[in-house]
Amino acid sequence: MELNRSATIGITALLITSLFGGAAVSAATESGLTADFSVRDDTIETGERVGFMAEPETTNTWVTDLEWSFDDGATKRGWWQTHRFSEPGNHTISLTVTDNTGATDTTTVTVVVSGPGDETNTDSGTNSDTDSTAETDNETALESEYETWDETEVYRHGDRVVWNEQIWEAQWWSQGDTPDNARVWERVSDPGANDTETVDETSDTDRSQDGTETDGTDESSDTNDTDQTDETDTQTDTSGEQPNRTETGESSEDMRIVGYYTSWSVYDRNYTPSDVPLDKVTHMNYAFMDVEADGTVSYGDASADPQNLAEFRDLKAQHPNTTMQLSIGGWSLSTHFSDAAATQENRERFAETSVDLMQKYDFDGVDIDWEYPDGGGAADNSERPDDPENYVLLLEAVRQELDAAEQADGREYELSIAGATDPHKTAALDVPGIAAQVDYVSVMNYDYTGTWDSQTNHNSKLFSASDDPSPDRFNAAAGMQGWVDEGMPKDKLVFGAAFFGWGFDGVPDQNNGLYQSFDGAADVGWSESGATDYQYVSELLESDSSYEQYWDDEAKVPYVYSARDNVFITYENPKSIANKVEYVVENGYGGMMFWEFYGDREEVLIDEISNTLNDR
Repeated sequence: MELNRSATIGITALLITSLFGGAAVSAATESGLTADFSVRDDTIETGERVGFMAEPETTNTWVTDLEWSFDDGATKRGWWQTHRFSEPGNHTISLTVTDNTGATDTTTVTVVVSGPGDETNTDSGTNSDTDSTAETDNETALESEYETWDETEVYRHGDRVVWNEQIWEAQWWSQGDTPDNARVWERVSDPGANDTETVDETSDTDRSQDGTETDGTDESSDTNDTDQTDETDTQTDTSGEQPNRTETGESSEDMRIVGYYTSWSVYDRNYTPSDVPLDKVTHMNYAFMDVEADGTVSYGDASADPQNLAEFRDLKAQHPNTTMQLSIGGWSLSTHFSDAAATQENRERFAETSVDLMQKYDFDGVDIDWEYPDGGGAADNSERPDDPENYVLLLEAVRQELDAAEQADGREYELSIAGATDPHKTAALDVPGIAAQVDYVSVMNYDYTGTWDSQTNHNSKLFSASDDPSPDRFNAAAGMQGWVDEGMPKDKLVFGAAFFGWGFDGVPDQNNGLYQSFDGAADVGWSESGATDYQYVSELLESDSSYEQYWDDEAKVPYVYSARDNVFITYENPKSIANKVEYVVENGYGGMMFWEFYGDREEVLIDEISNTLNDR
């Protein structure tokens, strides 16, 4: 932070008793872990925010937690933190770093903070009519209320700064974005006002997305092989790799955090129900139950489901406030949905058998994931022209069965659906009819690209970049707005995020691998061909210097490319998740959903959702 008017605003020096700008370094642990952090401001006074950045070192391990402790009793977690000191004097800040082996190391720095300076502007009592004096007085007034914008600081929605003698307010999570970036900042029209005009970010939602898993982006064959020259889009991103932040607390009122657990997680993943952080979500949806042609709902995996569901039933006693739902269908088990919804008899059987299974395991609701009622799902799915109409009738039957169960059991049961993100698919449905039956809709804002596609792109972009060759509707903002436009109340719409990514092999060294052709799926960690997650990518970036991380500032997502291996990876990191949560809150949507728990087994992204909500 550059503050050079000490005579005007009374700032005194910040003294650091260890290495300035780099902090004290403790002895390395046996695992090679060394705690280290830097102070990002060289002057500070009481009430002014000072920034800290963790800079730990590891050897063959990775950081899982960073806890900051301040001598005023405050504790925080994360790579970046800021703090305001209310009292002048000596203050100590400690950082404790933990790695994946459980090893810890702590370092402490002391700073000296002064109260408001007693220097005054010697011209304040004179009558000066010069323009320069007036400008200085105005700038002084601005800076005395808000700090100067700093490219190293992390700003969240509502933070205000001074830049170019104007006050600006952050509309999103931001670091390094100059305030003239209209996507991120809004200039406060009246420098003396406390209120600002609300930025309508939905105006950018004309650029959209696709939500199908295998339809992918067939319409994006119009490729753009021109090298991307926007430095903003190709800069190396160093702020996105934020380790675990586990201080979550309660989320915003009525804001859902929905996570899916898959039955197959217990196999090669060895990720069991007891591993699921049920205290960090409002809803856990168990995927998937199967549906037969006559409407009968049964186990999707007869071996794993009974054991998993019984374990979740036992865990329910420890987490009574977490809503547990049975999810039916999914991409692979939507084969007979059309048949099940075609007749009243089948619909009633579907409702009865699904609710019976729900009650057997003391679950709290039913989630229907029919992919898709308007067609375009797996090749062997049954389809009918009247599926959209029958879909509403099926939901109505389930809702009636749940209502009867509520009367019998003396408790409330929820009904939800998972919906496509492509606005064209949403427009084919009776959305008001759906809205009348469901508690919420999880919009699957991912799979805009994949190894089934013809070129690389972002898996879960918030917006479409200006040079994105895929259709304008293939982005999350357009997907959410598509449901609103068709009549779904915003508070019933839950934003679906991907706790997985895709890796592409044989990608030419152009445009850092983005919007390029590829030869096939890359081996990037998961048993599923081409699939990966944040933890794997983070370890890859740390262990292999040929893999470089980039940030697409228009799409608001990271990506990774290795020119040596010709591998491109699209995935989510804490920064992109924070942007999505900010978008959800600012647009009045009903919460966040993610697919799925195993993709964030270190709980870094889950904590980012909770922390961003709690910062509101």
